[in-house]
Order: sequence, then structure tokens, then C-alpha cells
Amino acid sequence: MLKNEIGDFDLIQEKWQLESILPSDLAEYMTDDDEITQINYPVLEFPKKVNSISFDKTLLIEGTLLGIKGQYLILDGGRVLNVRKHDGYYVDLNVS
Repeated sequence: MLKNEIGDFDLIQEKWQLESILPSDLAEYMTDDDEITQINYPVLEFPKKVNSISFDKTLLIEGTLLGIKGQYLILDGGRVLNVRKHDGYYVDLNVS
């Protein structure tokens, strides 16, 4: 996902295949609406090799934000920060 190597598949077909394996208490939330909402966040550059960084190892993370993909901030130098992993952390963000 972080290298933007995404396969080609039919979302509507996948949806209806999943319906058959959902437990009955969840299947009741299936809808006949097959409209697909596409949300695109610009990513200036995807990393060729992903280098995961963390506030647990590095207290100060600096760099250029190249994009957001899911729960990840993509920074320069192929560095990627998993935002969900840092739930509950206090972060001071400076933009210049």
C-alpha cells in the first residue's frame, strides 16, 4: 500500500462475496447501494523502500511531508510514520 502497488479488483463484486461470509448480526448492515465514493489525497512521491519511524526510537522527527496514505504519513527519504501506533501521544507539530 505504501509503495502504491495496488491490484485491480472489482469493489462491488468483493462486497457481495463478503456478504455470504458475514455473521448474521453484521449482514443486516449490508445495503443494496453500490455507489463507490473515491477519496484521493495527493502524494507527491511514494517511497521505493519503506523505512518505518517511531517516536519510541526518535523523539524529534523532521522532514518534508510528501503525502498521506491511510494511517501513514509519508515523509522524505522513504520514511513512514504510522499515526495510529502513536494514539495517545502528545505531539508538538511545527510547520515552516
